[in-house]
Formats: sequence, C-alpha cells, structure tokens
Amino acid sequence: MRPRSKFLLLAILPLLVSLGLIALAIRQQQQDLSRRERQVVETAYMASKQAELLNYVSLARSVLAPLYDTRRDDAEIRAEALRLLAAMDFGIDGYFFVFDTSGHNLLHPRQPELQNQDLWDMKDPQGVTVIRDLIARAHEGGGFVRYLWQKPSTRELAPKLGYAISMPRWNMIIGTGLYLDDIQGTLTQIDRQVDE
Repeated sequence: MRPRSKFLLLAILPLLVSLGLIALAIRQQQQDLSRRERQVVETAYMASKQAELLNYVSLARSVLAPLYDTRRDDAEIRAEALRLLAAMDFGIDGYFFVFDTSGHNLLHPRQPELQNQDLWDMKDPQGVTVIRDLIARAHEGGGFVRYLWQKPSTRELAPKLGYAISMPRWNMIIGTGLYLDDIQGTLTQIDRQVDE
C-alpha cells in the first residue's frame, strides 16, 4: 500500500468511526426522547381521564343526593335511583353501572343481559377480578380500576378505566368508566413519527 493511501486511510478511518459513534448516540437519544414523550402523553392522558371520571361520578352523586338524603332505603327509592342513573349517559360508550356489595348487577344500560347476575368472580382476559376490584375501591371511599370490557360501539373488548363509589345505606356500588383504546392509537402515531 502506498504511503499516500495509508495516510488517507489513517485520516478517514477515525472520521468514519467518529461519525458512526455520533449516529449511534443520536439514535439512542432519539429513542430515549421517544420513550419519555410517550410516557408524558400517556400520563397526561390518564390524568385527564381520571379527572373526567371524577366529574361524572360527582354528577351522579349530586343527582342522587336528594333521594339519598331522604334517609329512605326502601325498594321504591332504590328503584328511582336506578331509573335516574339509567337515564344518565354520555355518548354511546358512556354509562353508569350499579352493583350490590355482593357483586350482583343491578344496572347496566348497555348490557341488560347482565342485570341480576352474580358477577363477583368474573375476570377479564388479563385475570382482573373486575367487579370485586371495583367494589373494593368503592369501599375505600372511591377508586380507579383498569380492566378490559366490551365497548358498546364496537362490541369488542377494549381497555377501560373504571371508577366506583359506595352508597352504603342502599347497599349499592355506583360506577362508570371510560374506554382507553384511543390512547393506543395516539401512542402508535407517536411511535410511527419517531421511526420516520
């Protein structure tokens, strides 16, 4: 090999190695940024969904308050409460559900076939004991549960965030939920943009 070729090789080789290392570092930073952006979007999305659920449950509580404050706990007053909740919805996929504390469904406007069924031991495909967990959170003063449930508009299982509260004198657990499948589309779009 001629001296001039050796000189060029010695000059170019470190440059190529440096460029390769810089490209690798940039790619790593890009992936880290993508992960962080994804996490920020998901955290903000979940916070907004939680706030929305709390607003819906507060609305239901305020609608039921005049009935509950009567201190009556007879079948007639509970039936009126169920009627009011059945009439409250927010779009095709938004509704309120009611269980008694032993897991019997008292109201599910989008799946009436569940009414009067004992769903205490029901599990979603991921093994979440949905009703049991919702009842437990309600007894804690209210709380969130993530699970899979049939989305009314598509009739397919979708991830859902539920929130439930307890109305102890009526032996009722009242809850609602929001489907989370739209976040997956947003996160997939972010991943696609990063890959491009």
